[in-house]
Amino acid sequence: MKKIVALVGALALVLGIAGCTGAASPGASPSTTAPTAAPAVTAIVIGGDALRFVDASGAERRIGYTEPLADVLSAVEDAVGPQTGTTEFPATNHTVPATAHEFGALTITENHYEGAVDDDVLVAPVWTVSTTAAAVQGVDIAASTGVAVGSAVNDIPGHADADRLDVVTVDGAASVYILVEASPGSVLVPDATSTAVGVLAAASPWPGPITRLSAPSQFGGA
Repeated sequence: MKKIVALVGALALVLGIAGCTGAASPGASPSTTAPTAAPAVTAIVIGGDALRFVDASGAERRIGYTEPLADVLSAVEDAVGPQTGTTEFPATNHTVPATAHEFGALTITENHYEGAVDDDVLVAPVWTVSTTAAAVQGVDIAASTGVAVGSAVNDIPGHADADRLDVVTVDGAASVYILVEASPGSVLVPDATSTAVGVLAAASPWPGPITRLSAPSQFGGA
């Protein structure tokens, strides 16, 4: 009989301790805080010195043409999705071998130099950018000046300046090239002995509208 009383007392003590500790209710779950996603990129701005990624809050991320290729490829992929293809280009009399990393109509071109080069956007950019569309995956693409693929040539300030507009005719078909923004250290209007570098708008065929933007690109004038 004493053993039974002792067992009941011990059981009551255990239940009392459990009650004091406050057992969790059956349906309760641990409290968690969901991570806040970064605002999506809404625009990619092609400038004379850098590519800028603008998000929905208005914040910008700037990546210069002398910065590592991996940085810009990662930023573009975050903005518009994964690469859609790559194309290899052999060297020519005027260009080094290159790999084009394609994101739909937006292309980041990786230049393959034979030796070490100075990081100079006017001479040897690590990479260049071009687009044949005004938007990719809902992300707007335009020059810092507002010029985009589809813009009318006549709407580009200075388009009638012979030193900023070059018309090239091949097999009877004319294309026009207009420097819309100069890179830092370059000139907007080249003279007889200089070559400008910056954001180039191309309209092919002439008279347009603009069919391609690229930077940093060389422009020799008329």
